[in-house]
Amino acid sequence: MEASSARDSGPFKLFISDWEAAPARLPDGVSAWAIGDIHGYLGHLDALLTAIRLRIAAAPPGPRHLVSVGDSIDRGPDNIATLLRLADLQIPGVTVTRLWGNHEEFLDRFLNDGSLGEDFVDFWSMNGGLATLANLGVTPGDIRRQGPAAIIAAVRAATPASVRQALSTLTPGLKLGGYLFVHAGVHPVRALADGESQRLTTMRQPFLDGEGWLHDFAVVHGHSIVGPDIKPHRISVDSGAYATGVLTCVELHGDQARFIAATRDDNLDGLLKIRGRRSLAAETWRALDISRSA
Repeated sequence: MEASSARDSGPFKLFISDWEAAPARLPDGVSAWAIGDIHGYLGHLDALLTAIRLRIAAAPPGPRHLVSVGDSIDRGPDNIATLLRLADLQIPGVTVTRLWGNHEEFLDRFLNDGSLGEDFVDFWSMNGGLATLANLGVTPGDIRRQGPAAIIAAVRAATPASVRQALSTLTPGLKLGGYLFVHAGVHPVRALADGESQRLTTMRQPFLDGEGWLHDFAVVHGHSIVGPDIKPHRISVDSGAYATGVLTCVELHGDQARFIAATRDDNLDGLLKIRGRRSLAAETWRALDISRSA
């Protein structure tokens, strides 16, 4: 799925779906919102946060949680700014949790792993890292002229302490009621304590299909562009913002769920680009009026 070039201008539109049955439930009185993979699209994040703040204000009294499921960086125009925005995010009365994604792990390795070589720089560059390096003042020409080793050393010396501090605030997962929030997924038939098989930031299959699911929780996740979507064992919130122009989150109350989406388009047709997710006809969306809580 290729990124669209028409994602950087124009006002945002916000949409909200109807409530529907969720695969698990939160404890009574608890509300949660989980934001999908942002990939450096800071404008989308800020627009979505405007809607989330309205929903938080309208939520019943009780504990409130906001989760970013990871991959805040790479591919988009404002990667470092997005990472820092999330690190600084505070909403009164809300517990904010920021999860590791595989792309934050790429940046962390680039800044801290003494064994890195040219292969890693090439791999990260081909997987969205050039956009983040550009935010840190590095161009493809710099890498060619100076070589990966010199670039790694220069970036490590010049990277603000706030970036490392932002990475230090990340956590692998959050258990909340009947849900586990992670970036990618968990193995459907292996114990969560089995660290060798639980690739929380990179797993796709067999998690996505979930055959033989043995866990007593459902997973809220990003990483795989199959959302917004609800399956019996999982809720996906990665709608591929860099490719579809749509950034989504899920809102959870009790045993119900619904989605909120931010886009610069007049509709959510960008979601039609996603292979394997349910059709738009399976959901009922309406425009969200940010002038009032809805």
